[in-house]
Amino acid sequence: MKLTIRLKMLTFTMGIILLVGGAISLFGISLSAKNILTSFIDQSIKITSLISKDISKNLYSLDIKNLNYKVEQLKVNPDIGHVYIMDQTGMLLADGTEGSAFSNHKFSDPFSKDILKAKHWITASDSKILRVGGPVLVAQTKLLGFIQIEFSLEKINQFVAETSKKVITITIVSLSIGMILAILFSLSITKPITNLVSASELIGSGNYNTVIKADRNDELGMLSKTFNQMNLNLQANTVSRIYVENIIQSLSDMLLVLDKKGIIKTVNSSAINLLGHQQQELLGLSIEEILAPDQDDPSRDSDKSDIEENKPLFHDYKKLNQSIQAGKVKEITGHFLTKQKEKIPVIISGSVLKQKGEINAIILSAKDARDSRLLEKLKSTQQQLIQSAKLASLGEMSAGLAHELNNPLQFIMGFNQSLRTLFKHQKDVSYNDVKDYFHEINSACQRMREIIQHFRLFSRQKDLSFSNINRNSSHPMREFDLEVPA
Repeated sequence: MKLTIRLKMLTFTMGIILLVGGAISLFGISLSAKNILTSFIDQSIKITSLISKDISKNLYSLDIKNLNYKVEQLKVNPDIGHVYIMDQTGMLLADGTEGSAFSNHKFSDPFSKDILKAKHWITASDSKILRVGGPVLVAQTKLLGFIQIEFSLEKINQFVAETSKKVITITIVSLSIGMILAILFSLSITKPITNLVSASELIGSGNYNTVIKADRNDELGMLSKTFNQMNLNLQANTVSRIYVENIIQSLSDMLLVLDKKGIIKTVNSSAINLLGHQQQELLGLSIEEILAPDQDDPSRDSDKSDIEENKPLFHDYKKLNQSIQAGKVKEITGHFLTKQKEKIPVIISGSVLKQKGEINAIILSAKDARDSRLLEKLKSTQQQLIQSAKLASLGEMSAGLAHELNNPLQFIMGFNQSLRTLFKHQKDVSYNDVKDYFHEINSACQRMREIIQHFRLFSRQKDLSFSNINRNSSHPMREFDLEVPA
């Protein structure tokens, strides 16, 4: 797949937008979650500090009943899970359960051990719970015990998730707007460049009338104006490709342009008509393939097997190649081989184009040598003049003949389709059902036959005889449908 400059610019711009936008979005979500969690931890520490002050008197007097009562009241808050109050050794005194099920139990988990060593509040969290713990002091110095509270992070996680969704939504909308702007920006930049490329291709093919729109006031607008001016200068100082092509095609002599390997690259209509090939059949052929053995070549096989088997024919090519290497081709006689294996005597002239001492192209002009021979032998007879007049009018008659033949042909096709439909949809079909169709088809065929016979009679070359007649006497004359224009 070919990457255009527009696609490259769009890919690069969108990649930058997605990369930067995605990074900002992820950073925003991460920072938002971190700030929310930090704020919740600070609030949880403050709540734990207030609770520790509230239970300090009960803990000092070891009022277990009131400690359990206060713990039960704290657990009414849905954000608070478990509350553990411990003595100075870490032994559990109250947990808010009936009878303090874990009374006189000492926790051995790492966080509980860290609480016993802590001088201030410490925290630990996982995906669902935040644990806050530390010493319970009186008068800021005397240690009464320790407290550990578990806070639920469910609401915090929900809030973080909702915030993340909002951030992602805003990011997607922003990225979409950014992509749309990137596309518009890319189009505004690449469209003038694409127009310049298209115009360059048209000018390269010979169309010097190409003009591009130059209504911008930036550098691209200046480039478009400069391009148009360059095209005008080029048009004024360069012969157009169409003009040269018309000259080549109008030449009466055959013109062949070869590359340095002798491969045909360009031919004119005269060469196409004389050789009997289509243009695409000649292009890409080697010049050897249309050169036939010379008439006076003693090595030429009399049964013409070389021509019939399309073997390489080097006699003429060697003479031609010698002149090519010498840098000039001048009046070399030889023979061209037509598509119908007919040998045409030609006189070849031309020149060799070189670039830096090497052959770049070979231009050959070939003249049909039969023309000069026929001029010497040609006899002006009335029969040939009449035939020439008929052939001259053949082009004009072709359109009329096609029209005349097309009408009965349409009848035949129409009745044929009707017969096919009838036989397809009806099983029992009698002759009486279809005889009218056959009659019409036969009439159309007879009409076509008459037209063809008239045309053959018109185009047939016949010997003419002349006799004296009495212009006053009646003479039967046949009327033809085809007329020779004056």
